[in-house]
Amino acid sequence: MATLTTTPSQASDSPALLPVGRTDEPASGWFVLGTWLTLTVVALGFVAVYGNRTPRWEDWLFVPFVTGAQRVDLSWLWENVQGHRWPIMRLVFVACYSLFGFNSKPILYLHVVLFSALSLGLLWAIRKARGRWSYCDAFLPILLLNLGQAEAFSWAQVFTYISGTCLETLLLILIVIHRGALNWTSLVLAGASLVLLPLTYGGGLVFAAMMVPWMVYQGWAVKATTEPSCRDVHPVALASAAVTVIIIGLYFVGYRAFDAAPFPVKPGLFAYAKTALKYLASGFGRGASLPWKQVPCALLVVILLATSLCLFKALARGQFRRDPRAVGLASYMVSCMAVAWVVGLGRYAWGDTVLDSRYAASSVVALLGFYFVWEFYGLPSLVPLGRMFFFTAAAGFLAANFQFGVQHGQIRSEHERAFLRDLRAAEPIPQLVAHHSWITYYNVQALEVYLRQLRDAGIAPYDRLPPDPSPGAQTARGAHRGP
Repeated sequence: MATLTTTPSQASDSPALLPVGRTDEPASGWFVLGTWLTLTVVALGFVAVYGNRTPRWEDWLFVPFVTGAQRVDLSWLWENVQGHRWPIMRLVFVACYSLFGFNSKPILYLHVVLFSALSLGLLWAIRKARGRWSYCDAFLPILLLNLGQAEAFSWAQVFTYISGTCLETLLLILIVIHRGALNWTSLVLAGASLVLLPLTYGGGLVFAAMMVPWMVYQGWAVKATTEPSCRDVHPVALASAAVTVIIIGLYFVGYRAFDAAPFPVKPGLFAYAKTALKYLASGFGRGASLPWKQVPCALLVVILLATSLCLFKALARGQFRRDPRAVGLASYMVSCMAVAWVVGLGRYAWGDTVLDSRYAASSVVALLGFYFVWEFYGLPSLVPLGRMFFFTAAAGFLAANFQFGVQHGQIRSEHERAFLRDLRAAEPIPQLVAHHSWITYYNVQALEVYLRQLRDAGIAPYDRLPPDPSPGAQTARGAHRGP
């Protein structure tokens, strides 16, 4: 049996490297960190100017908790909502609403902070694995922090995707910084991420299910390592894999699938694959698909084919035995493709909505994985060119994503101001709902109930809503108007 090591990857592990001490990109660190900082500031500014304070769509489902009508218990946290279970998101929202009131902006700032931290973590990981930065590593923060992620920075409910992306990206970071088996700390972090993923949303569950074999493999890899301090931690890997399987099983107890296809589309492999491709391409940002959605899809096909071929070649040459990182990246990419395929199965009748920016918050993980696969297993002579390809693709869409984000933010902000203006003018609830349901909550009956609950609980600014007219007054009004 081959001997494995837990020694972190050094500069010599990565292809297409210059000799130690030499670099032809002397200011690359300033460039990538400057890009990260600039995009973080822009995203925070976007939330400050355009972020929603009021609830939007499924955010209204938290009104019973805010008003005290709903108690936080296990049944509520585990509730099946539109085919998903969201216990992590619900706990985070409960904490934010308890601390800051019924205001979505703190959650939106949290979104930016999480994506900014992920970007910084990915930059640290690529530098640790390669030994230096490249200008093209700015691809990583550009992908996560561009304004093509507008809905992630303006809609609190997108936290359900962001939480899954954070855990999946943490797994990616842990995989790439170790050429051999994971050490004790990394294995515990990976196990915790795997266990938590099914608690984010349905996509997180699919991703976790596909990564369970990798965690079992890590248990074997750690057990076979030459490091005595790591040999006894393989039960952690096996235990986390077992707990993940149990959670996945519980997920489907009493499960109800969500089926509300808006368009009549004939099902089939082509429809599923086309939708899955659109979903993956949405990782470039919503602005990238305007006006020609074929462009990001074509780029995605090129990236998918090139990186898959390189990774398959590495595994075929025996890296499965000698390089757990190759196995980890292969498992990671298979998990990304599985999520995309499930989206294709469930959203094939939804048209181009899978290109919306809320899906970019989850599909971006595949593009991040492709970048690292190419870095480690691309043809050495072509690795620098491939980096430039990734960077150019993401940077080339920056202007379009910025334009989309600003337009999206302006429209949403204007309609929110109109809603608040009519609310503060004490417009009756039925009229308020009739005028603003499309921008607040599409379920008009439920929206009326939620507004009444907020008004009766005295929660500002909804306490300004007028009381409902009595049945007698309504009858008198009808009689006065006549037939």
